Amino acid sequence: MNSHWKLPTSIGIATFFLGWCVWMIAAFRYNAFWYGGGVDYPVIANPSLLIGDALALPFFNAFAARWLFAYGSRKQLSASIWLTILALALSAYQHWIWTTDTTNGLIDPHYTISVVGVWHAIFSGLQLGFILSFLSQWLRVSPNTTAAHEGLRVWYIFYGFAFVSLLDGLLAHYLSGESGSLVLSLVTHPERLYQPVLIVGIGLFAGRRIKKLS
Repeated sequence: MNSHWKLPTSIGIATFFLGWCVWMIAAFRYNAFWYGGGVDYPVIANPSLLIGDALALPFFNAFAARWLFAYGSRKQLSASIWLTILALALSAYQHWIWTTDTTNGLIDPHYTISVVGVWHAIFSGLQLGFILSFLSQWLRVSPNTTAAHEGLRVWYIFYGFAFVSLLDGLLAHYLSGESGSLVLSLVTHPERLYQPVLIVGIGLFAGRRIKKLS
């Protein structure tokens, strides 16, 4: 293996084990993986966990880390720290919102955040901080450079995660058994929109750079 890929590959593997594997172990341990278990929304109904955490995030982290090691600036380290603090705060707020809705899941099986929920809040916050850190550095490089185009290929991986995250909100509506339109359901239950809107919003924020490189 190329020495330039050893640490990025390790980061991708660590993401897989600390994210998807821990979540799957917890899901089976607390009977929250399949329908008919102890929660309203089982893990099987969460595409961003099943697909995103298993494939998109490990690959994104590995390739983004490789890009940062090759083209990133240490001068932006303080900005990355502040972005990570912001991301942890947003993640904490998101998980708190989930504990206040009328349904439960592995994060809040008894309508209060569980130990798994705390772990997931921290993991999600750190992941979002890493995404924002990569984005902040990629947007600073000059267009039509090798760094800019390689960063674009990394960002396409993120779009894969954004797509499966959108499916979360759709499944939350149809599994709830509620009548009425999907739009009305998402408006009256904003907790279902938080993550998809945040992720897609980040993607659209990078739209100008993508347009320049297309």
